[in-house]
Amino acid sequence: MSQAKISKSVHNVKSSIFFSMLALLKPIIFTFLRSKAIRQLALDLVRACVEKTDNDVDDKLCDMLEDALFPGK
Repeated sequence: MSQAKISKSVHNVKSSIFFSMLALLKPIIFTFLRSKAIRQLALDLVRACVEKTDNDVDDKLCDMLEDALFPGK
């Protein structure tokens, strides 16, 4: 078997393993990203940036973001 054919076979196996792992991890990662802790982290980061400015527009936008991330809070 030639070196090119071996390389192609190895590449196909690696690609197959990668896509199998991606299919397995994808729902776990998306569940984690939708979690309340991640949403709270994002809001805390935005609030920290907003506190460094002296205008009210970004404060209102941050409040709107909080309402969107945590409806009914």
